[in-house]
Amino acid sequence: MNLDVFCREIRLPEPMCRRVAELAGTLDFSPLAGPMEGLFHREAWPGALEELNRRLAPDPDGGKILTGMLL
Repeated sequence: MNLDVFCREIRLPEPMCRRVAELAGTLDFSPLAGPMEGLFHREAWPGALEELNRRLAPDPDGGKILTGMLL
């Protein structure tokens, strides 16, 4: 399933679907694989989220972190 279809399946609002598609096409999330993986582990969540927020700043609408999570 591609990202566009997935966003629609989870009923992400259309403006954010467009934002996610834009960010997925312009940002390289591969350097963030470690912190992203940390989001799947309860004990690592706080540190991983802090690291992602630091590395993705500014991210006022949360679009960057959401895109990384969806990818």
